[in-house]
Amino acid sequence: MTLDTGDLSLEQLNAMLLAIPMDLTFTDENDITRYYSEREDLIFSRDPDLIGTDVRDCHSDKSLPGVEQMLGDLKSGKHDYFEAWRDNHNGRFIHTRYIAARDSSGKFVGCLETTQDVTEIRGLAGNKDAL
Repeated sequence: MTLDTGDLSLEQLNAMLLAIPMDLTFTDENDITRYYSEREDLIFSRDPDLIGTDVRDCHSDKSLPGVEQMLGDLKSGKHDYFEAWRDNHNGRFIHTRYIAARDSSGKFVGCLETTQDVTEIRGLAGNKDAL
């Protein structure tokens, strides 16, 4: 599969997405869930039946106004991303981003949700090289 900045097989692309140390969920421009990463260490479990459903179906009625506002702002370009975090989610600090995905012309094509346990990252200080 030829990409803008490289060439990957489907197997390589899938392995790369699964290697990213965070939960990924992608909804398309019509708010339909198209992808989620299936990892052993998922922060929030996902049901395979989620694929092909409206993103609103996995939120409570209470949260729907916020979801609608966020999606509208991402689609319109008012915002490129939103952030949220939860302190003490099972003793961990969880950070989530909702990022507008746009094509080369700037057209909204979907929303990428990334969720990451940043508990250890929050405690980093000083410098450390990879090796």
